[in-house]
Amino acid sequence: ADTDGAYQLIISAAGPKAARAKYAIRVEDWRAGTPRDAQFVEAERKFSEATQLMRRGKADLLTQAAAIYQDALRRWRELGERRYEMKTLVYLAAINERQENFRRFIELYSQALPIARELGDRRYEARSLSGIGWGWHNLGEYRKALEYYQAALTIRRSLGIGRDLAQTLTAIALIQTEMGEANLALDAYQQSLPLARASGDKDMYAFTLSSMAWLHIKLNEHQRAI
Repeated sequence: ADTDGAYQLIISAAGPKAARAKYAIRVEDWRAGTPRDAQFVEAERKFSEATQLMRRGKADLLTQAAAIYQDALRRWRELGERRYEMKTLVYLAAINERQENFRRFIELYSQALPIARELGDRRYEARSLSGIGWGWHNLGEYRKALEYYQAALTIRRSLGIGRDLAQTLTAIALIQTEMGEANLALDAYQQSLPLARASGDKDMYAFTLSSMAWLHIKLNEHQRAI
């Protein structure tokens, strides 16, 4: 804070599925604030403000949120905070996805990808690869999309996170369906199905079942579609 006084610290979980546990807050470095601290706090404030606007979902607010994320991004880059830079790029990409600006979406994930590799963050690396694939998918560049999805799939197999793996296999199946490769799409869906079920994602599980049924009908395998 810029001035002395009594302040209230409010702590909340990062997400609704955060594990229950006992947590403690400890001040390890009791010192006066620096200009860098002020810049860091301002970048965090900008990021939080943009995220709140994005979650409201209105078109005009998305444009505002993008501008504020850009401001936060500039600050993270000046501070050399690569992880925060990567996270902000991903959130900016989410806005561009909603605005159907897929070329910009690809650019942003393409900037996040080398940072994830630099940090050794395999989950964000896979997320970035999958994001680039999704961008090319929406632009109708199916071969390019499949290349990135396959790269993401390799990493996600090694990480063993079922829901992420199921999402990638489903994306690959969608591409193969678009390319007229129904049997390959069915194979990807069959791999995705038990993962979606085990993850508890009912929407993905239902989508996978209905997609498999549609492909069986397309292949004149009506009994298998039932």
